[in-house]
Amino acid sequence: MMKALAVIATHAALLVAGCSSSSDQPKKAPFPAPASFATDEPAIGNHIVYLRGRSESPGAERVVLDVVAQGAGPSVHGAAFRLSWDTAKLAFVEAHVGAVWSKQAVALAKEGLPGELVVVWSEKGNSPGVDASGETVLGSIDFRLKTGEASTLAFRPDRSTLRDRDGAPVTVEWRGGRIAPR
Repeated sequence: MMKALAVIATHAALLVAGCSSSSDQPKKAPFPAPASFATDEPAIGNHIVYLRGRSESPGAERVVLDVVAQGAGPSVHGAAFRLSWDTAKLAFVEAHVGAVWSKQAVALAKEGLPGELVVVWSEKGNSPGVDASGETVLGSIDFRLKTGEASTLAFRPDRSTLRDRDGAPVTVEWRGGRIAPR
């Protein structure tokens, strides 16, 4: 009798949760907690571009990565970079230019190869550029989590650059990070 009650209680719990025992495809359970993100540790100095992650809410399947410049100087005129990730764990959704850029700024983002995003954010003409002397959000990139596994995102420093108003490179370190397992 007790075993029969346990089976009935389990079946009722499944029905309440929206999954019947005869269903071919059970509903996907939401992720249990918001994604946490750890930025790779920078070397000594503060001339860096790094990723800072945030999640929408508990159970969210998306993570937003802010692209942050710090100590890059008062006249950043453009940013171009490549970011890579594991496509089995993450899917690129969209990129957004930051509020620090003018309305005339060029904003392009394209997944050139699977798992590699190419981004260009740049001012046009004689614009004074962006003051990235302090911590400055250049833009953000949204990803959809495919799994609850840890995932690494990395800039390709050889294909990433900040440029000043004259087109000269601004020397910075590029730091990716990791989405922690959930």
